[in-house]
Amino acid sequence: MRVKILACAYLLITISCLYAQENTNFNETETIRIRAKREIFDPKKTSLNTTIITEDEIKATGANNVAEVLKYTSGLVIRDSVSTQVSQIRGNRYEQTLVLVNGRRQSSAQNLFHDLSQYNVADIERIEIIKGAAATRYGANASGGVINIITKDRVSDNDMGFGIEAGIHYGSYGNIIADILTDVYYGKENQGNFYISGFIETNARNYKIYDEALAETAGDEVKNNEIMLANARIGNSYRFNEQGDILHTSFNYFYENRNSSFSDIANAHFEYKTDKYTADISYEHYSFDLFDFFFSAYTLYQTVENSGETAAIHNSFDNFTTEANFSIERIDNFGNGIFIFQNVAEILYRNEYFIAGEVKKGTSLDEGSTVNRDTVSIAYLPSLGFFNYENSEVSRLTITPGIRFDAVFDSYNPKNATSDNNTFYKPAYSIGGIYTFDRERRYLIKGNIATGYRNPTFNELYLFGASSNPDLKKENILLGSDIGFIITPINMITLEAAYFTSKYTDYIVYIGSGDDYEVENISEYISQGIDTALSINIPIQVALSSISLSANYTYQFMADGKQIDSSVIFRAPFIPEHAVNAVLSYIYDGDVNGIFSGRLNFLANYTSPLSTDYTSGASIDGYYTFDITASMTFIEYLTIEGGVRNILDAKYNIAEDFPGPGREWYVGIRGKF
Repeated sequence: MRVKILACAYLLITISCLYAQENTNFNETETIRIRAKREIFDPKKTSLNTTIITEDEIKATGANNVAEVLKYTSGLVIRDSVSTQVSQIRGNRYEQTLVLVNGRRQSSAQNLFHDLSQYNVADIERIEIIKGAAATRYGANASGGVINIITKDRVSDNDMGFGIEAGIHYGSYGNIIADILTDVYYGKENQGNFYISGFIETNARNYKIYDEALAETAGDEVKNNEIMLANARIGNSYRFNEQGDILHTSFNYFYENRNSSFSDIANAHFEYKTDKYTADISYEHYSFDLFDFFFSAYTLYQTVENSGETAAIHNSFDNFTTEANFSIERIDNFGNGIFIFQNVAEILYRNEYFIAGEVKKGTSLDEGSTVNRDTVSIAYLPSLGFFNYENSEVSRLTITPGIRFDAVFDSYNPKNATSDNNTFYKPAYSIGGIYTFDRERRYLIKGNIATGYRNPTFNELYLFGASSNPDLKKENILLGSDIGFIITPINMITLEAAYFTSKYTDYIVYIGSGDDYEVENISEYISQGIDTALSINIPIQVALSSISLSANYTYQFMADGKQIDSSVIFRAPFIPEHAVNAVLSYIYDGDVNGIFSGRLNFLANYTSPLSTDYTSGASIDGYYTFDITASMTFIEYLTIEGGVRNILDAKYNIAEDFPGPGREWYVGIRGKF
């Protein structure tokens, strides 16, 4: 019923936009590219420690999903297990990384879990990563950083009013990925855009096992032989006037079905099915001289069924989240460009509703019981920019202070709770600055200081361990900071580096396994390190081609915590001390007739040894991988792709229920009309 209501609402909005076009008068002669307000955080224009992965960079990796793209980003670690792929930023767990799609929250209120393998890269325009505590300006659960996935709204730049793109990949273990993107433009100046996109993936992926005892039983491989992912997205954008007032609506459905038939590896046998529905509407008004305002509303409904051996931890559940956001922006300019003031005010309301399903462990949240949480956030983020008084526009300092105030109300309080820790009023502070030394932004330094928090998930409060944890405290960032620089001495070379640190109190950890698996707070946790990035682009004019190199190095020299009742120091799991990756590409831009273009990519990755739990009882040896990918495009409309991953069949991620794939290959074809 809920889905039918959402679909009807969406249809009404779309029809209203079709009628609205008749009253629109445009002076522009070019096709208007519809784009909702999804900010591009240019690393050279914001104090936030930001990485932008473009569409071309995504293609260079030959990746099938977001997780495979992100493993070539500095400061990020992809935790890749049999069933999931999640991201950990700068020594923080995946629960501390906020995942957005077009600015909308995607993580489940149950456990903040979000599988990055569920997105097909063919439908992604760019990926924005904001690293560090300053991301807490986005609210709770962003203490590690933010990953914002920006999807495509169109696939064609022609004036025909219609565009379509489709592709299919086939690879090792019977892996098949098929996707399609379509766009229909309407209105006198093509100011309306209706689009449909979707993909389906199915495979019989095998995971190599290098433990000799397990290999005897498993035959040197584990079959995860019933995997199916499917996604469908329908949307409409309409621009009402040349000032840029935009109405944007979309509906998304995602389906996941995973069934492992092998159970000799601990917790590896699972039967897991997810249905996820999301819908959103946003309106952006740019016509006022005094200020611009933006409104958005978003709803998510997700149901999970888990009947395998892991059901005791990853329970079946229903999760319903609604969110509404209203923001006002005003920019004032004084003194012939000497002083700029930007004021951003935001109000956000979020409701999270959770009902437990199949619960096998003893817990105060009985099967069928519900939990509800309301959050109200008010944010104020001014920005002050000062030019040098000579007005030569050579140097510039921008300071961005901000405060976000959250009020969290838990309507469910189990009978054995001794306090009301999860109903609270919490401010978070941040201040950032960026100083540019020259007009072209070739040399700049920037830094941030911030506080924040993470509210315990419903899983952590009520569903883990032999008893629930209703008195579990919220996680606090006592202080998070970073300072770094960006240097572009010549157009072909850019070097970035940043030192970061975060100190937490009441840090939430997961200790034990099986029936003893529990959650508790510890007194403190500190994460410190350095991440660097280098990019080089060398044009070869004679051959109409270029060579591109991007390389990252992250040194995580501290990711340590301390127990409450002892002086025991542990290192957080899945955080390597050293991580290096690089992508080297040869790009052929095409002959003078534009008939043929292509690129050849060589990718390398190294990760030092790391532990898989807080007691260091299990560990993963350091590993390295090498990949080769290639693509050829004919007359801009037909592309042939292929590649080999893990060429040397490196033995990595080998620890109990975290086996990794061996050598894999794929081929594909993509058409654009």
